[in-house]
Amino acid sequence: MSEALTDSSAVSRGNLDSVRAIARIGPERTLDELFDDQPGVLVLLSAPGGYGKTTFLEQWLSRRAPSEPVGQVMWVGVDAFTFDSNILEATAGPQLPEATGAGGPVTVVVDDAHTVTDPLALDAFHRFLRHRPPNVNVVVAAQYDPPLIWQYLIGDGVGARIGREDLVLTTAEVDRILRQHGLRPTTDQVARVRQLTGGWAILVRMAAVFLAPRTDVELGLLELAGCPKLISDFLRREFVEVMTPRVRRLVTRLSSVPVFDADLARAIDGADADAYIPEIVGLGVVVAVPSDSHDAIRYRFVPLIATYLRGELQRTDPELGRTLQVRAVRWASAHRRPAEAIDYAAHLGDAELLRQTIFHSGVELILQGRRDQVLAVLDGCGIALGEDPIAVVLRALAAMEHGDHRYAASYLDCVVLADVDLPFDGGSLLYRTLLLDVALERGEPDLIDLAEDVALSVGDRGWAVHAYAHTVLGAVYTRVGRSADGELSSIRAIALAKSAGLNRLVVRAMSNRASVAGGRGLPALMEDRARYALSSVREASLADPLVAASPYVPRLHVAEAYGRFMQGKPLDVLGAEQAGDVTEGGEVFSVLGHHVPIALNILKFDGSTNRLVLTAAAYSGASASLVSTPTAFPILFLLPRVTYMCMSVKRFDWARDLARKAERVFGCSDEVRLIDAAIEVEEAHPQVARKLLSPLLESVEAQPQTEAAAWALEAHACELAGMTSQSYAAITRALETAAEHGVMRPLVEGGAGVAKIITTYRGSFGSVNAYADAVLAVMSRGTTRDYPPLTRAETHVLRFLATDRTTEEIAGLMHLSVNTVKTHLRGIYRKFDVRHRRDAVSVGQRLGLL
Repeated sequence: MSEALTDSSAVSRGNLDSVRAIARIGPERTLDELFDDQPGVLVLLSAPGGYGKTTFLEQWLSRRAPSEPVGQVMWVGVDAFTFDSNILEATAGPQLPEATGAGGPVTVVVDDAHTVTDPLALDAFHRFLRHRPPNVNVVVAAQYDPPLIWQYLIGDGVGARIGREDLVLTTAEVDRILRQHGLRPTTDQVARVRQLTGGWAILVRMAAVFLAPRTDVELGLLELAGCPKLISDFLRREFVEVMTPRVRRLVTRLSSVPVFDADLARAIDGADADAYIPEIVGLGVVVAVPSDSHDAIRYRFVPLIATYLRGELQRTDPELGRTLQVRAVRWASAHRRPAEAIDYAAHLGDAELLRQTIFHSGVELILQGRRDQVLAVLDGCGIALGEDPIAVVLRALAAMEHGDHRYAASYLDCVVLADVDLPFDGGSLLYRTLLLDVALERGEPDLIDLAEDVALSVGDRGWAVHAYAHTVLGAVYTRVGRSADGELSSIRAIALAKSAGLNRLVVRAMSNRASVAGGRGLPALMEDRARYALSSVREASLADPLVAASPYVPRLHVAEAYGRFMQGKPLDVLGAEQAGDVTEGGEVFSVLGHHVPIALNILKFDGSTNRLVLTAAAYSGASASLVSTPTAFPILFLLPRVTYMCMSVKRFDWARDLARKAERVFGCSDEVRLIDAAIEVEEAHPQVARKLLSPLLESVEAQPQTEAAAWALEAHACELAGMTSQSYAAITRALETAAEHGVMRPLVEGGAGVAKIITTYRGSFGSVNAYADAVLAVMSRGTTRDYPPLTRAETHVLRFLATDRTTEEIAGLMHLSVNTVKTHLRGIYRKFDVRHRRDAVSVGQRLGLL
């Protein structure tokens, strides 16, 4: 090894060979454009020592001078300036006046301008720059911005500032330097050198000198990462020893954490620590890094410098280093910066502290939608956390937040509470809450037992686990019909989640509250809550885009639309961003449950040109829910809407099937009676329908929409039975109930029969006259033409028409005579007001009969 490499004192900023020629495309283009545009340019070149400012200027000037517009170049050191009232003449020397008098360009380069500290000298320097002749260009080079009013000096397109970030070496430039020293590095090796040195030109040069004599570059990079004596001696002599004691203490302490900001600096080294950060930045030992977690600027040390400083801290006071790292972890956790807390804990290397931190902070990150950060840490820890129950529970939470309860259940199956160690506050609560959440998504019957177990442990402390537990409890209580408890738990969840900054959890809890309103039969309140939640999502998304990505946002859109639908209000088109994902299946679908696609089909039914397809999908989804979900909410409240769809397309068999399945699960509920009565009315059996409706009309616990629908059916049944006075009384009660609770949809679904009754007694409904007119308006809006209903036989013949079979073939398949089939065809054509088979098929498709 050469003497220069063995004796670190031989390497310094003064005697180290300058960085060899490097083409700085960005800064060079900036200077070229400025000088080519107009004369009188002022450029500030500001970067810490060792970034190659002087070398860069020499290279550029050697390429451009003495041609226009650079002209004659004068290098002027600050110590050569005579700062007095006659500054222009005193500093220019005998050549500047001659050049300026001839009108030729002159470029004055002022190096090390940061050393000007005397106030009078600064004032004179400032006047020199402001009042220079128009053909004099000035380039000021400094390690940091001199304290001048640069906004007055650099402006009007005649000036620019080239900073440290512009002089950082690119990957290609680092590769060129390494190859100039005889190395043949791989792409990965070049990237590692650039990362270790921060692209700092002098450090890249020293890294090349250090690696050049080594045959094993990989081994050399490992040694380089440990900051070898060659570089550490240079850093100590050129940077650390020139710092004031206060700054030296601050940088040494801050090196114990990977990143920091002004707040953390004060927490680590006193209230005045942030005042010294600009000086540290000026020295070039730290660089600013982007942050999406908060507004404060964050900084990190150049890796080689950080390694050197941590080594010094470990050598002088090893216990202090650990104390500072633990303090940083606690501080980040207390200030709701979970990603930083985990980063600091992982950097420390204390397994127990990492477990505690990754649990408390990991829960927050996952519930914020940043599960990938937590999973990356868990994967990176390997054996240390691979089989740890805390890690398994966090993976289960990440799966639930991602919408996959199957994976969550598989993780939880690996944890047996009695046999594992969940020592942290909230650990067992999180485990039990996850069990409850998985059971909720699976539709398991024993929700109450699990919910009571969670309720015994949950509190009102502002921790992420407690906010999550209250959110799940709210959903469970709503599902099992305990709406008051669901409301209370959801309100608590919103308050706790907001205090913890868990906006995505707020969205889910708000969705629960909208569901509570729907379960109470209050569609106006459901719409209002969903709309308010969506406005909150839009506001929160400005600061945190992950809020809008919550899978519960589409659910809120559907809840708002369903609330409007039940009130008889016109619906906006449900866009793909509102409801598309939930109809496609997959991960998001599992979070939203099986009921949202059913609601979507209900909402789309009135405006559809192919109602039979929507009805089949709604029937299939409702059937599956009745088999798999033993809880009444929300499927039992959706069933009357689905059976209305079935009867509209003349699939009475589907409607009956749904009623019988619901009866097997929930008994003879009000909704089951309502469905059976509606079928009997459609089949012109009014007395049977009235008998079914009788106990429902006397019930005081019926939901508002069920009560309104029952009175509307009673009115229709009485009208069919010729009982006009009873029909009038019943329709009046239906209108009063619907108006009081804002549930118009059940009256609209009464169809032509209910519309005829309202029209007959129009103007005689007293306080609900206006509401009756509104019902008729909605009925007319939803139907382009009111065709007479087909008989069951005519409906069967219509379905055969779409198959292009002949009349004789249809007769054979239906076991009827040809003349009977022709009679049914004439009935279809007359009711549809058409003359041809294809027109009858078209009308049947629009009506959802095909």
